[in-house]
Amino acid sequence: MSKKIQLTFSDELMVLVDRFAKFNGIARSAAVSVLCSQALSQSNAMQAMSDMMSLVKAENDKIVMEKGSTDQGK
Repeated sequence: MSKKIQLTFSDELMVLVDRFAKFNGIARSAAVSVLCSQALSQSNAMQAMSDMMSLVKAENDKIVMEKGSTDQGK
């Protein structure tokens, strides 16, 4: 299902959207939809990468702590 919305863009942004639409042979509204989808996908990917890096760091910290307690026992 599609929803119709009204947006206000700066003149400069509108020029960029129109260029994107023309280059890709699509309507302005389709261009806005594509660009929003791309930006959201990119944002989700960056969040997933950040979450993975946090997990890797936590696992690394755990390994370092375990290794440190093993080394102290020598």
